[in-house]
Amino acid sequence: MKDYHINIFYSDVDKGYIADIPDLDACSAFGKTPSEALKQAEISKHACAVS
Repeated sequence: MKDYHINIFYSDVDKGYIADIPDLDACSAFGKTPSEALKQAEISKHACAVS
């Protein structure tokens, strides 16, 4: 699986962290901590890359 750049930022609206993968359209994940958001993004990355 190709490595992708992942942006992680805090969302006041969602009260948690968003991990966004810009190279994969509409591929992002949520977590209460940055590491949880990253872990979820890794799972999401596989689903987005296959579609």
